[in-house]
Amino acid sequence: MKIILHTAPQIEEAVNAMYPLLAAIPPDDLDHRHFVLAPDRYTQTFEQRVMERLPAHGAFQTEIFSFRRLLFRLNRSSLPGEYLSSQSGIMVLRRLILERESSLSMRRSAQAKGFAENLYDLLLKLKYSCPDLEKICSQELSPRLNGRMTDIRMLSDAYREFLNQGYFDSGDLLKALPALCNSENLCNTSVYLAGFDQFNYWEKQAIVNMARNAESFHLFCSRISDSIYEEANEVFDTVTNLFASESIPYQIEEAADNTPAIRFFFRREEALLSRPAICYRAAGTFDEVQFLAEDIRNTVLTQGLRYHDICVAAANPDSYESLIRKTFDDYEIPCFTNPSFSLSEHPLCRYLVGLLRAAIGRFDRENVLRCLKSPFFEADTAAKDAFENYCLQYGVEFDQFKEPISRHLAEYESLERVRSCLLSELEYILSAGDNYSALSCRILEYVESPACTAALERFHTRLASNDELEYLAFSVQAIEKLKELLTDMGRFLKEAPCTLSEFCTVFDNGLSAAHLSLTPTECDCVSVGDLTSALYSGAKRIYIIGLQEGFPPISPAKGLLSDSDIEELNQLGAELHFTQEYQLRRKKCQCMQLCCTNADLILSCVCSDTGGFPPVLDDFLRQHVSVTALDRQYYDQAYLHEDRQLLAELVRKKTRSRNTKFLIEKVTDGRQGLYLSRDFTNALYDAVCSDSEALLAKLYATAKASAPRNLNELFFRSNLTSVSVIETYYTCPYKHFLRYGLRLQQRPVAELKPVDVGSFLHRIAELYVKNNDFNGNLERIVSNICDQVAKSEEFYRYFASDRQLLSLARMKPECIRFCEAIRDQLLHSRFESVYQEAEFNTGAAFDCIELPGTDIRIRGKIDRIDRTIIGGVPYLRIIDYKTGNTKYENRKLYSGEKIQLMIYLYALMKDGAGQPAGAYYFPIHDKFRSERTSDTAYQLRGYTLYEQCVFEASDDRLAELGKSSVIPVSYGKATDSGLNVSRTSKVLTREQFEACMEFACGRVVQAVEEIRSGSRQIHPTEGSCDYCEYLSICKNYRHTNVRRIPDRVTPEDIMELTHGQPRTE
Repeated sequence: MKIILHTAPQIEEAVNAMYPLLAAIPPDDLDHRHFVLAPDRYTQTFEQRVMERLPAHGAFQTEIFSFRRLLFRLNRSSLPGEYLSSQSGIMVLRRLILERESSLSMRRSAQAKGFAENLYDLLLKLKYSCPDLEKICSQELSPRLNGRMTDIRMLSDAYREFLNQGYFDSGDLLKALPALCNSENLCNTSVYLAGFDQFNYWEKQAIVNMARNAESFHLFCSRISDSIYEEANEVFDTVTNLFASESIPYQIEEAADNTPAIRFFFRREEALLSRPAICYRAAGTFDEVQFLAEDIRNTVLTQGLRYHDICVAAANPDSYESLIRKTFDDYEIPCFTNPSFSLSEHPLCRYLVGLLRAAIGRFDRENVLRCLKSPFFEADTAAKDAFENYCLQYGVEFDQFKEPISRHLAEYESLERVRSCLLSELEYILSAGDNYSALSCRILEYVESPACTAALERFHTRLASNDELEYLAFSVQAIEKLKELLTDMGRFLKEAPCTLSEFCTVFDNGLSAAHLSLTPTECDCVSVGDLTSALYSGAKRIYIIGLQEGFPPISPAKGLLSDSDIEELNQLGAELHFTQEYQLRRKKCQCMQLCCTNADLILSCVCSDTGGFPPVLDDFLRQHVSVTALDRQYYDQAYLHEDRQLLAELVRKKTRSRNTKFLIEKVTDGRQGLYLSRDFTNALYDAVCSDSEALLAKLYATAKASAPRNLNELFFRSNLTSVSVIETYYTCPYKHFLRYGLRLQQRPVAELKPVDVGSFLHRIAELYVKNNDFNGNLERIVSNICDQVAKSEEFYRYFASDRQLLSLARMKPECIRFCEAIRDQLLHSRFESVYQEAEFNTGAAFDCIELPGTDIRIRGKIDRIDRTIIGGVPYLRIIDYKTGNTKYENRKLYSGEKIQLMIYLYALMKDGAGQPAGAYYFPIHDKFRSERTSDTAYQLRGYTLYEQCVFEASDDRLAELGKSSVIPVSYGKATDSGLNVSRTSKVLTREQFEACMEFACGRVVQAVEEIRSGSRQIHPTEGSCDYCEYLSICKNYRHTNVRRIPDRVTPEDIMELTHGQPRTE
């Protein structure tokens, strides 16, 4: 029996001592077995290294295991009962938690999705490291820990009772391993342990038996005398203490290494490192990963390395994974990030959980639509989108899904097909039964059905055609894992009764706990992983990224026991090593080990604008003879100073597609007057012209304007437009382009939004005036009108449910108030309403509006036209109902945002219908109040003709009271000159009315010319971005390039702008 501990200060060197031993295996020694044991996460790495470094016979005679896999290799048949996988164990625990939830003091925590998984992990750790848990828990514990341990023991006892029915889990496997490491099983066997940084209780017992019964035993670990990191010697100290207690003799073969790196990092001795340090100071994570890709590409092209010779290490690789994959794909760098997918991420699993949740929620819309969008729901995309729009537009939810689609809808047949198919899928699940076995069997039947199999084939074909080979490999594994999980549910949970909600909870926990790892799809690829994976990778060049403050990051605590709880248990005799502090010390030690590697080391960090390196790097960098600090500015300077060597390196680092993009950017800069390096652009041109010569030749030529498309046909079909189109253009040309050019609209949703409230209230006002019954019971009349409008096709979807009917009840008092105001205004004036919803259009009451200076005609509607006869002359006023706090402002007329009233008034005057009496907004309040706030709450807002006969025709109480609650006019003190109105009155002379109408027409003409010229810049008026529905498209969150309007514009200003007349005071 030969027991040798192979040590070296640098862990990588210690592990490298294993490969010569394995390479020396005689090719004819076929009866001798060689077992290499490594942690689960490194078995694949060691398999790869063995295949690379050993001759063919040595590789075939070497087997690589984790402790758990070794047990199955030695004697699986001796294990009692059925093996319970981790996801099955978690599902069993979730069922036990549901049954005992009311008895738990941690019941709120127990409801969290990850609780069962955390509990399972804790129970395994306790099995591994604390075999005398009962004895420890029988001692006096703190009140907080005692409450938690009471719950944990109760669930542990229930779980153990379940296992006693003929099952065993991973914890039981390790318990059985020491007995299987006997002389019979390890005869003619050499055992090699490498890559471990700690051992649990049962692994220690197995090591003792391996050392006693194997033909030879080899341990490869780090050993550093006087190290400030205890973790550097943890494996060596653990095994030597174990052998000493068991009186097992051993030899030590130590590789002497007193390099400056070891002395500095592990003993904190001043030591000057001769190897130059290279560190990249990134402006951000994106810049950091872009440098990484550029440098890897340059290294492979110039230094003779292969991609598999390069490793990228990060303390938290998950935070970099997606960005690295995308950037490396852009640079055509193959990489393997060792992804771990949860089964719950697979679309079929999400679909099944969605079906269950939709059934549990009585067909709630959110889960139903989630199912609808799944690739495993059989319907074409257009039909799915149409059905989703239908559900949102008409507020379909809960039992309404069971009702057939109304036949009057245009897409009735496709909508009904989708609804029927979705309903049948849900009812298929619902009819399964009320126990775990029946429900799991029903779902398994669905997964194995021809329809689902065909959907999977289509899904996999699409993944293959999109070259998503890694996700395709995951999907293939996931389906087999899903079938296994459903089979286990039926086998282990059997016919235990459950509700659909309980089944869904257990099933979802099992899916989340099942993780799948993939193997690389390419042999020659960059390896991306954590700090320890880089140690054993055998890489010749290692990049350590993310070395900013807070490195290495501390993983958030997610266990059931806090650090203080663990420390308390350890003081009572437990050996639990999973506190946050312990994990942080281990990560720091791993980082120091990595910095001592013999591979080329490139560091990078994200730095602030203040300059310098983060504190975590300062000590390290100052120990080097030379430090090369790179950043993006370094390459920018090379560009500005025509450094040909660095410029060539820049070109070499990029792929053809990225060089093309870079060339376009630089030529564009040159055209805009920025510095243009001809040498650099020529180098870029030469790098990519073989595939893109025709394209690149155009970059140096003057761009030719493409023929403009027919914008008149796009925006002014049949030479027609509307006032709202023009007002939108003046609000923001880009908004106008999106709404009327691209025709982008928000899809209708059955939610009563402010615009819908406004339309509803407009309709009430129109019907009340049209009813013309101003002497009847106001409340009854208005209430009936409200009910009539709520049931109309336009509005019924907003008031279908009981909750929505409450909104109607809240709106009725406001409807009554503004209708009362309309009645009072008409009864106290000589004006009568002659048109409601007066339309300007071909074949309507009024023809389209023709304006001077343009061939475009305007169509539209005005809410109300009132008329009176004064001295035999007809006078007209127009009224537009407006919700909110809309005011008539000359500054809005000036900006072009509010020209509606003046355009319609111009149309009436042009046709000779009468003289202008006024143009107003009637305020309707959509902030519903319990009562009218003031006498002027519903006063018309706008301008009145400056003639006394018009004032008193508008309100017969004005002469008596001196002020009007109908129009914004009040009298001041009488003077000898005649009529005197107050300064606050809103009045216009005939000339001013004509100027305003002419100015509004000019605004239309100007807008038409600019739209036809292609104007669509982002140039909003001040404040218009606040509630713009297109803000997420233009991204103008900072409100840049805003058009500011003068704070005060008077009628005199409008006259001056229109006629060129000087202002008169």
